[in-house]
Amino acid sequence: MAVIDDIVDGALNLIHEMGFRIAVQAELLIENGDDQESRREKVAAAHAALSDLADEFTGLGKEFHAAGTDVVRQTDVMDRATQERARLPQRLSDIKAVALAA
Repeated sequence: MAVIDDIVDGALNLIHEMGFRIAVQAELLIENGDDQESRREKVAAAHAALSDLADEFTGLGKEFHAAGTDVVRQTDVMDRATQERARLPQRLSDIKAVALAA
């Protein structure tokens, strides 16, 4: 069961880190004269998308643990978590690109 916890915890750490990076980079853009209101709206949307992404991984962890001793269900959840974890860098990159687009 530690594997699912590692996948979920690792994903949540990456999501949190990306949220911090987006906030810092957006503030730098605003300080350099970027449209503040537009930028803040994009950052808020990015943070909402990151929150949804975190909820997905948290849900997978909960679903795995709720499976109890049902190995088939555990395997299904583990496979989905592994696939989502593999897609995570691209999804984070996409969210960041939208938030910081000029």
